[in-house]
Amino acid sequence: VPVEHALGGGWPSALAVWALPALVAAFLWIPFARRTASTRAPSAGRLLRDPLAWWVTGFMGLQSSLAYTLFGWLPLLLQARGLSALDAGLYASLMTLVQAPGALITAMLAARARDQRAWIVAIPGLTAAAFLVLAFGPETLRIPAACALGFGIGGCFGLGLTLIVLRAADAASAAGLSAMAQGIGYTGACLGPLAFGLAHEATGGWGLAGGLFVTIALAAILVGQAAGRDRKVSAAAPEAGSGHLQPVTTLCSSDPARSA
Repeated sequence: VPVEHALGGGWPSALAVWALPALVAAFLWIPFARRTASTRAPSAGRLLRDPLAWWVTGFMGLQSSLAYTLFGWLPLLLQARGLSALDAGLYASLMTLVQAPGALITAMLAARARDQRAWIVAIPGLTAAAFLVLAFGPETLRIPAACALGFGIGGCFGLGLTLIVLRAADAASAAGLSAMAQGIGYTGACLGPLAFGLAHEATGGWGLAGGLFVTIALAAILVGQAAGRDRKVSAAAPEAGSGHLQPVTTLCSSDPARSA
């Protein structure tokens, strides 16, 4: 909002400014893009037939749907509660800022657990509760609710990536499961903001839309119970003369809105 006021060119100019950090990020990524990894190609067919891979994909899509809904609608919801566009943007920025520690802390702690089912209950549950307080609760709780919401939605993202790593039996499986969970998951996640907007438009208020947000969070918890159990999925194509599995090392997210 301040950039839009300073430029005086309306929202197109203010939004275009965000192309600059994207270009800087692309430039900094060039040295890494030139590196190649010697990893056996994953077998897509094996993944698509594995129920565990679909549970992980489902959790990834549902938690991403929550995040994209917040990115698209939270400022408008707060403006409907009487906040100015600038103040609504500040609360959304605070929420986004706290996502980083939420993702890192949750991922590190959840990875140490024997399985992740308890975390999958706690973190999406925190997200739903904090959203209700921020959207419908008293003004005095808006700042702690925004922080809790950011920690929760960031933690959901960290859990999604952690599940991909922990459920994969080897590096090739991690690569394949990452492609499946993020590719299919994000495709389904884009329907979240649309459904939220349709619910708001149908009623003219935010009650039904808020209930939909909580429902998605509960669905993530239910799906995550199957994805959080200590099991492995293998998608590595068989390598002649070798029955050994490669260890999983690192995993990066391709989510353009939530990765740094």
